Amino acid sequence: MAKVSCKNFNISKLSFVKDTSNKATYKVLYDGNPLKLSTHKLRCRNGVTKSDTYTFLDLSCDEALSDILENIDTKVISYVTENSETVLGKKRSRANIEDIYKDTVRGSSNAFIRARLSDGLKIYDKQRKDISDANENVEQDDTVQVLLRLDCVRAAPGTVKCNWYVDQLKLQKIVSDCLISDSESDSDSENVHERYHSRVSALTGGSGSDDDY
Repeated sequence: MAKVSCKNFNISKLSFVKDTSNKATYKVLYDGNPLKLSTHKLRCRNGVTKSDTYTFLDLSCDEALSDILENIDTKVISYVTENSETVLGKKRSRANIEDIYKDTVRGSSNAFIRARLSDGLKIYDKQRKDISDANENVEQDDTVQVLLRLDCVRAAPGTVKCNWYVDQLKLQKIVSDCLISDSESDSDSENVHERYHSRVSALTGGSGSDDDY
């Protein structure tokens, strides 16, 4: 499985192969291997969201990531256009493919990608603690790094799109089960001790001991 960073991504290494298990899908390979794209830090536009058919995250896209995803879209459109008779069953123009293509990058001023969560999704916190069983910890506006997998290009007469999945996610925060706040400090403890002795002194006229209280 190829893992490539956004910094090192090279569009010329992208290729396509027919998925023999599904006539409507094509696998996307990077340097001959399934593509996994390791991102830099992104912002979650929402928490983990469930639709009727799948669970997903909307992740913000900066200019660098948007450029990569848009270049992949362009290459997919070119491939489908050149092979439309095989892919879609009849010859189609590029303009027609562009009309039915569903862009990976959504939005204009606030660009984002909607990626499905893999069944075997691994989630880690900032300390690399595995919290995969608690995806509710991924919340709106969280900063994350993800491993995006381009599962396939899905091509049908009425729509062509890339199916992206999140295979791994690292939260830039620490997730803990501890309910004790850091505000319960030694100084707070000392203040409680002082207030206790003041109360004892007031009740005993200043002459009593702790044992009298």
